[in-house]
Amino acid sequence: MPGTFHRLPGSSRCEISSNLIAGTRAPATLDPARYYSGACGRKLRFARVDMAVPPGHKVGEVERAKRQPLDQSHHVVALDLRELIGKSAFVSAINQAQAARAPEDRNLLVLVHGYNTSFDAALFRFTQCVEDMGNRGVPVLFTWPSGGGLLTGRRSPRGLFRARQRARPRFPKA
Repeated sequence: MPGTFHRLPGSSRCEISSNLIAGTRAPATLDPARYYSGACGRKLRFARVDMAVPPGHKVGEVERAKRQPLDQSHHVVALDLRELIGKSAFVSAINQAQAARAPEDRNLLVLVHGYNTSFDAALFRFTQCVEDMGNRGVPVLFTWPSGGGLLTGRRSPRGLFRARQRARPRFPKA
């Protein structure tokens, strides 16, 4: 099912993109498989997600499964999402990811998604962009409580303002 996070066995034929996430969305309490809701959270949260990108990936496309079963040889699939507890864990994850790269690849690619974008749409599109650009740096997605739909859009400007207020003074320096 699109937007859910399944633990699937890894495939040597897939590219694995490890993305770091910082955001001000609330957890998805009604559907924990979705991880983040469109609501505003009370604190800045951090996570790491491993995404499988199929070997036949086409530039400019997100190959998402329309229904079960998910097939990582044909679809972009979230393999594992782990919450990082606190800013120090997030900074540590950035430092570890940078240390594992060649010196010229120790940059950050940070994306702040747009208005009316759900968390899973932002994550899958970000993964596609990282893959298409051939980014060798550390990918970081900043997600804020944008409603993700036409009828939920009124709360997006308020969510953006709150996200900016919470993230600006606290976004860690790696």
